[in-house]
Amino acid sequence: MAIAVYLLERCTEKLNVHLTALLILVTSILIYALRRRDFSLPPGPTGLPILGNILQMIPDVHVKLSEMGKKYGDVFTVHLGPVPVVVLNSYEAIREAFVHRGSGFSGRPQTFMVDLIKEGRGLGMAQGNHWKEQRKFTLGMFRQYGFQNWDSTMESKIHDELENFIGELQLKENQPFDVHFLMGSAVSNITCNVIFGRRFEYTDSEFLYYLKLIDDDFKHYARTVFVNAFPCLRHLPGDLFWYTKTINHFQKVKDFVGRIITQHIERYDENNITDFIDAYIKQMRQEEQKNNSDTSFTLPQLQDLIWDLFLGGSETTTTTLRWALAYMIRHPDVQEKVYREISMNIGTEQPSFEHRRHLPYTEAVLAEIQRLANIFPLAVPHATTDDVEFRGYVIPKGTMVFPNIYNQHMDEDVWENAQEFNPMRFIDGDGQYYTPKQYIPFGIGKRVCPGETMARMQLFLFFTTMIQQFVFTSPNRGGDGPSLKGHMGITISPEDFDICATRRVPNASQSDIKLPFDTDMTNFDALADDECYLPVGKIESEARHD
Repeated sequence: MAIAVYLLERCTEKLNVHLTALLILVTSILIYALRRRDFSLPPGPTGLPILGNILQMIPDVHVKLSEMGKKYGDVFTVHLGPVPVVVLNSYEAIREAFVHRGSGFSGRPQTFMVDLIKEGRGLGMAQGNHWKEQRKFTLGMFRQYGFQNWDSTMESKIHDELENFIGELQLKENQPFDVHFLMGSAVSNITCNVIFGRRFEYTDSEFLYYLKLIDDDFKHYARTVFVNAFPCLRHLPGDLFWYTKTINHFQKVKDFVGRIITQHIERYDENNITDFIDAYIKQMRQEEQKNNSDTSFTLPQLQDLIWDLFLGGSETTTTTLRWALAYMIRHPDVQEKVYREISMNIGTEQPSFEHRRHLPYTEAVLAEIQRLANIFPLAVPHATTDDVEFRGYVIPKGTMVFPNIYNQHMDEDVWENAQEFNPMRFIDGDGQYYTPKQYIPFGIGKRVCPGETMARMQLFLFFTTMIQQFVFTSPNRGGDGPSLKGHMGITISPEDFDICATRRVPNASQSDIKLPFDTDMTNFDALADDECYLPVGKIESEARHD
């Protein structure tokens, strides 16, 4: 009996050894096959078996890619698990690919999560004729709603929402509070007004619930890169990679949008088109009358398109405005200069988008905030639409492409002392606002952000109106104010922080103002109470992406 047991154990050991050897052999063959498949790609750093370069790019992938670029040049390849990604690390490479070779680089990558959720619908990740058709319609509707005319309906919608937002700030005067979801509600309401034809109260619990779902997904989406590389990880317990939450959150928001679309269908009147959904329904019915079976104008497409418009407009604009407040609190001298320029050029008049040409320093401050915040450091990933010859390499069809926007905005050869906050780098010798070609916060080429004009209008009007009417400070007495180190998700967002908003006193003279502390600042138009602390003196900017 003992001999039989011994022989069985020996056979089992040999079987385990053989299985292990077979597994190693199969893995090696797979890795070799993957390497052979992309042998024509630009060279890059050597990665680990199976994982590729994933661990080398944690935690701040955009920073790590910039460092890799110093060794591997303007164009190189990394691997997210088995997935090759071509990185464009210089402005010249990005422009050559996206502008001069735009058709070949205008695709979107086929990733597991996006394919599962969107199925090729929407606008942001759509491709081919579907994308062209939806983009043409969307931009046409934007123009109809005045995004191309500064005295139009669109600016009026923003001003209407600003009135509500400013009213809320006044109610919170001298009380420390987190502006995050108040700002998000205000910005989202502008999108809601255009798309749904209505706004939501800032206290609407259902509306806030969906905003928080979207915010959570933005913060944690970086985790899903592992599921995109290795879809089998979605089966692990605990939802470590945010797979289940992403799917559930998307479906909940989609159902919410679906209910609003249904309401529009029930009351639809082709002679009374009042918003984006009405216009889309009209287009759908026109396609039905043509018996166009290949049309991209469908109800599921409309739901996903609205999702993209929210993500691409509301969330990103909210994040940028939160960064703007963080930088103004950390740099009260700059905040005061912006106010002085506004006061001298437009006084107490309501800011309009046309006022930009009279406020070059204010424009420069907004540009510097966007440069340093880098909320979309790698933009939205592109993909090749066919096999593309590029700089001596052949990039296969469907290859993912990252434009490293962060590296363009932090290049020391372009921006002296790039880590420092200095709006004057956007002011020319004549005192006018200008932007170097490397400043591309909205991307370039065929896939440039379709809502760029709307975003610029919202940023300018919100920022100028806030600074015109309030002094923004930190409630942390003696502290430095908000952290300037961002959190990497879909975008780079600031950590949550409290602010104090104190109303300015129009036309107050210097003798009317008594500062309760020593400072190199002058002419603050209002004072904070005991809870709200005005930072003293000039605070040096900290490097955000160590």
